[in-house]
Amino acid sequence: MNLRLILLSSLILCFIACKTNQESTEKKSLNKTLITNCPEDGACTFDVLDNKSLVIKTDSTGAKYPQVSKGKHRVLKFEYKRNQDPRIADDEYSEVVYAEIESDQENLELKDEELFKAKLLFGRLCFCRGQSGYIPVEKGLLKVTINKDESVTYRFNFEVAEIPQVLTKISVTQK
Repeated sequence: MNLRLILLSSLILCFIACKTNQESTEKKSLNKTLITNCPEDGACTFDVLDNKSLVIKTDSTGAKYPQVSKGKHRVLKFEYKRNQDPRIADDEYSEVVYAEIESDQENLELKDEELFKAKLLFGRLCFCRGQSGYIPVEKGLLKVTINKDESVTYRFNFEVAEIPQVLTKISVTQK
């Protein structure tokens, strides 16, 4: 009798302990990111970095580069990485777009000369002599919109004259 009671108690305890955490599964399904206009020959990612600041630094050669540090703003980072061919040396290629907005920013639209407020920075990173590096974006549009379903859409339309670019138009919607 004692053995049966112990086995039954153990079985009940196993069922209680093995219950899945439904809350974390629901939260994961709610956080969705939809990226449009990503080139088909690579992969795109988008990050919103809260409580950060975007600092644009200059190295000893005069080249600009971004540094993300602690701060009171929100830094947006979009990155496109082209698929690599393992047979080709130095085949890595990526483009990065950084922007800094206020942490409580809801709707925003900055165009051309206003883009300096967001420190919009485009980077082309590759083994492309004289055609890579980071360039401040001075011509384009950055738009942040809160949608009716409480998702947020980030739109970047831009062009830089100094170096070639693959990305000219980006749209990301996050729930």
